[in-house]
Amino acid sequence: MSPKSQSEMVIYHIDLFLLALICILVLIRLPRVAARFWRFSEWSNGHLLRKKPLSQHPIQHVAFNASSGPGHHDLSTDDNHTLVGSLENIQRISEKGIPIQSAYPPHIGSTVRLLRPLLKPFHTRVLPGLSFSHVCVMVAYFGALVYPAFYKTNPFTDPVRFGWITVGQYPFIILFATKNNLLGAMLGTGYEKLNFLHRFVGRLVIVSVNVHFLGYIYSWCIKGTFRQHSSHPSIYWGIIGLICMNSLYLFSLSFFRSRFYTLFVTNHILALSLLIPATILHMPACTPYVLAAVSLYGLDIFLRVVKTKFATAQLRVIPELGVTRVEIPEINAGWRAGQHIRLRVCSSGMGIFGWAEIHPFTIANCQETPEGMVLMCKKAGDWTNKLYDLAQKSVALENTRLNELAAAVGLCLPGIGGKVRVMVEGPYGGPGLRMFASFSAAVFVAGGSGITFALSAIQELIRADAKGESRVKVIELIWIVQDPSALVPMMPALTSLVQQSVFAPLRVSVFYTRAPFGKFPFPDGAFRSTRLSLSPGRPKVESFLEAAMGRVVSIGGTGEALLNEKDKDGVNGLLVGVCGPVGLADSVFEAIAKVDDTRREQVGGIEVHEETFVYIIVWRRTAFGIYARLSKLEFISLYLPRDTLLVYGQGEMTYPCNFPISQTTLIPCDNTLEVLQSEKGVFTAIFPHESILTIPTSIKPSQNTPLSTPHDPDDPTLVLVSGIPNTASPLNGTITTESRSAIQTVTIVSTVHDQSTVTVSAVEINPSMAATETSSARLNSYTVNWHLILIFIISVHFIQ
Repeated sequence: MSPKSQSEMVIYHIDLFLLALICILVLIRLPRVAARFWRFSEWSNGHLLRKKPLSQHPIQHVAFNASSGPGHHDLSTDDNHTLVGSLENIQRISEKGIPIQSAYPPHIGSTVRLLRPLLKPFHTRVLPGLSFSHVCVMVAYFGALVYPAFYKTNPFTDPVRFGWITVGQYPFIILFATKNNLLGAMLGTGYEKLNFLHRFVGRLVIVSVNVHFLGYIYSWCIKGTFRQHSSHPSIYWGIIGLICMNSLYLFSLSFFRSRFYTLFVTNHILALSLLIPATILHMPACTPYVLAAVSLYGLDIFLRVVKTKFATAQLRVIPELGVTRVEIPEINAGWRAGQHIRLRVCSSGMGIFGWAEIHPFTIANCQETPEGMVLMCKKAGDWTNKLYDLAQKSVALENTRLNELAAAVGLCLPGIGGKVRVMVEGPYGGPGLRMFASFSAAVFVAGGSGITFALSAIQELIRADAKGESRVKVIELIWIVQDPSALVPMMPALTSLVQQSVFAPLRVSVFYTRAPFGKFPFPDGAFRSTRLSLSPGRPKVESFLEAAMGRVVSIGGTGEALLNEKDKDGVNGLLVGVCGPVGLADSVFEAIAKVDDTRREQVGGIEVHEETFVYIIVWRRTAFGIYARLSKLEFISLYLPRDTLLVYGQGEMTYPCNFPISQTTLIPCDNTLEVLQSEKGVFTAIFPHESILTIPTSIKPSQNTPLSTPHDPDDPTLVLVSGIPNTASPLNGTITTESRSAIQTVTIVSTVHDQSTVTVSAVEINPSMAATETSSARLNSYTVNWHLILIFIISVHFIQ
């Protein structure tokens, strides 16, 4: 057998081995697959979006006995909403007034009880967003590819083996990347959960294809036949394929993927389109592998088209959250709680190429509601900022037109928002084979806009419980926001959910991590119930987990027959759902790891459903580029309870700035900063989205300011300080503070002509855990050599 044929057979058997492992995982999941589709109605949920006719008659799901009518219950308070001991007076009824017989979903745990203690370490986080189980999978996959690389071959004299390793992984790379993922469907997990394998295997393939190329170059140079071989057409196509693969890797680096996402996607499409024919023309024997990859990708494209709907959406703005609310009445069914869609807005207001961008958003409500599908799009980049501005303009225009019409008949109408045409693709992701309603308790932890996931999940649980199709007895919601005013627009929805949670009481705990500015948005006594509370600081998630487990385990006895019925097959575990930044998910996993093993077994195990998101940052620069010469500056900083920073600066700084500021005026560049204090050259401000504007009035521009920077020499330079937690390494100076919720990193950035920001230096801040509710904190003085910091930042910039 020739070396080429031997390599082909080795890779063929390695691919069969990988497929066999996947089949074993699928077989292990079969019991959960059967449980997932326990009812025929579940078969149509979570696959295709559609419009379903709504019932014309309101359905009453709860009835009170005469001795305990609804007038005697205020479900929003602890004193009157005494679920324990009063459930014998409440029953579920249908729209015809007939009592509903409970039909609880079966519960199949993700892990066999005997293996829970052994598998616990696999959930430990090794890196942000990366658990030990991910590392084990990657090590195993790496071993499966290293074996054929050295089995009966020498990579220095037989580089053809690495070429076959590269091509043999084509189908797997596509399999791990497609949105409509066959592997994810069989394993019951979303495509985003498998994307780490796509990135990892892609990197291995990049190494393999370059070893393949360099091996042949080395061999031809040694033999003196380089020119003879390089003139062959198949070699040309091989080099073209190599360039395509290296460009795929280059533009997939986090630097390009996070800052130039459109470039990343465009390069993927163009490079892949050229790589496919280049591979076949380079080695025709690779055609079966290429066709397998093309078939998987073609199926994904076909299913994307099938799952895409055109609809008209209503846009509204929620200023307190910095969110655009998108309502799509034409789509009201077909998804499950926790799933997301990909949204494309077809409007000139999104820019010339705005229609070409598509972005994922978690669905914020359950299905079959009058408003249809609801999305909450937080301002976190150029596209979402344009969507927010479009909603504001649309609302203003719509209000003007309506008021003109209403004035003619003597009416005054409220604004209803603007309408745009959208393309909705999905649904994707979600709980997969995990059924939230099959657990005995549920704890949801949401950060900021992650409340969308929690709202849809809780709505679905309450609705299922009213129909007698949920085992959940206790629901906890922990929502972490920056400002207490973020709760204002969500107050009606949360209060309604609390009142509706009759059989499975819901407790909502909102925590704000920034000192409120101005008047507190809620009157005294607004939170008289522990069912809905608002507190400063950050939550101790382990305390909420312990409370939920204790409530589930202790339920029993008189007056709780309905709850005991849910556990007639035993306690069915605790579900923890987390949606927010990666750091929040990591902290939740750390809290779960602290739970006592005995307690974990009493509750039937703990399962986590994780939905994390990252913000894509777009950098813009002026035509003149970036210039800075920073001398030594000495800062004295005072940290208040959260995100309130007092900065006084002394020294000299030269940097382009288009916003001359007087000694008594603070002009925020984005019109969202809130000034707290301004006296004697010391300014205090609250910053949204972890950014603060400060004016060190004693800093004067030096004489060598670039000509591209128009400003008044008598006015100080504008400085922008942005908080980026857990992303920078300690540099020349540190600040400590007694504020528990102070940010951990400060990055000095400057505002250039187009009001965008560019990072130029960073300082690490290590806050202590001693909480302070007042403005008292320890003052610390530090001196930073800005020249060294600037060199460090520029070096890191080019290394990435």
